[in-house]
Amino acid sequence: MSIPQKIWFPLLAITATVIAVLVSHSDPPESLSSYHLKVESLETEKSTLLTRVEELVQERRNLELKLTALQAQNPAAQQALAAQIPAPQGATSKQYSSRTGTSEKTASSDGETPFAKAVSALASRAGDLNQQFQTMPDKEIPELQYLDEGDWLHLAKAANLDSPEGVRKALADVRQQAKARFAPLLTTALAGFYNDNNAQPPISMAQLKPYFSVPVDDATLARYNIVTDPSGKQKLGSSTYISEGPPVDTVLDSHFEIGLTGWSSNSINQSYTEKNR
Repeated sequence: MSIPQKIWFPLLAITATVIAVLVSHSDPPESLSSYHLKVESLETEKSTLLTRVEELVQERRNLELKLTALQAQNPAAQQALAAQIPAPQGATSKQYSSRTGTSEKTASSDGETPFAKAVSALASRAGDLNQQFQTMPDKEIPELQYLDEGDWLHLAKAANLDSPEGVRKALADVRQQAKARFAPLLTTALAGFYNDNNAQPPISMAQLKPYFSVPVDDATLARYNIVTDPSGKQKLGSSTYISEGPPVDTVLDSHFEIGLTGWSSNSINQSYTEKNR
């Protein structure tokens, strides 16, 4: 039996109304670009956390170095601390004093322990390494200001300042470490700019200046450039990244690239690197 038209048309109208209501109340699917932005945001947070972890590790290392140096400069405090530790049962006083370092022979005639002398010598060597940049200012880069005492001591320990080639290598190592200290700051600044500008990349280094957690001068920023891959290929989290400018030493220096997810460093002269491994 067929449905009369006067009933059929109202049914169609009701059905259309119900469908319209259901569609209007359904949640629209998220676009791929929305998911992409979420992924980028998570990558940025990851990079920021990793940078903070590196900073905390470095802070701890610096504090340990300072504490060790202070303890080394105070033999009396070391002996007092050792005296509070009970000697093992059966050990003679001579054996115990040798184990704990409380023997009179641990201090020289001037009151310094051998360890204190070693620390002082290393600090002096770090000063000599720093002085190389004073005598050769053309080998200096602005990023040196981001090195701390621990960095200088570590670099001085491995440096060979007894030959021109050794000095050249030592200065390149200092520049490498300085750029490695500055690179995470660039990553954080770049991520901050992306977050505040709807994932749009900067077109100049000057735009990043407000996003640094520490003061950064124009001379430092001038050593880097904003680069965009014309094909859209991503590098370090984005097709737009930061590239270091010309090197100081075209043989020994490395080239840095910094992006949203971190930074990379590559030897400029690969043949030299392979030869001297």
